[in-house]
Amino acid sequence: MSESENRGPRELIRAAEQHGTLSRRSSAALQDYKILRQIEAALENAYTIKCPGRVLLITMMPDDSQSMTIANKQASVIAGHNELLGALAVSTESKRILLQTRYLNGFVLNPFSPLHSCRPLSPPNYSCTYGTPLFEQTLVTLGTVLAMDEELTGLGATVRSATLLMTDAEATDKLADALRPEVASVVADMRRIGDHIVAGMSFPTRDDSYCRRVFMEIGIEPRYIFSAASRQEVLEAFRLFRQSALGLGSGRSRDER
Repeated sequence: MSESENRGPRELIRAAEQHGTLSRRSSAALQDYKILRQIEAALENAYTIKCPGRVLLITMMPDDSQSMTIANKQASVIAGHNELLGALAVSTESKRILLQTRYLNGFVLNPFSPLHSCRPLSPPNYSCTYGTPLFEQTLVTLGTVLAMDEELTGLGATVRSATLLMTDAEATDKLADALRPEVASVVADMRRIGDHIVAGMSFPTRDDSYCRRVFMEIGIEPRYIFSAASRQEVLEAFRLFRQSALGLGSGRSRDER
């Protein structure tokens, strides 16, 4: 990470616990060696703004499992991601946004970067051929957001974040029952702070109620759960997420509450 205080993810997560952002349970979950190693990889080329001020961290975690191809959702996600990227670039908050695109299976297309540096999704870089390690990778993605938040806050910035998880919720985690409550703990901490939005875009393979139930089990508020059964719904879900994310840009800082 450029212009950083040279704190690794473990130190950043511990600092977040000390500052009251994370509970002890969430901090312990994110300090698991396997999780920390992936957070470190996600932050390796992240950009850190040089001037303190207001920063909005936007993260998208597209599902890159085989089911996306089977359900014919791949093209819709590409269109929605790229439309959102373009809309953010012309928003009033554009110069204060750092965007991350990290696929559900861990590939980082865009480490946290200014919008002009971000790559669009395309069929060559969005290959949907994997499983769905939903809970482990959600922990990594949220841990990356929180570590980046702590990094920038330490440099004097006022940070807010919006994270969009995209999945059919058909988790293939071997330890799903153990990981699910850990994810819920992290999401609860982020909701409690109030500067973070965690949203879910559901691609139902059974029925939409199943996806919604999984998202609600990990603490996502119903108003931030977007159904994406059709291409039009996918595009609309991205637009609703964008509105929610940009709405954070004019909010109050933690010190003002």
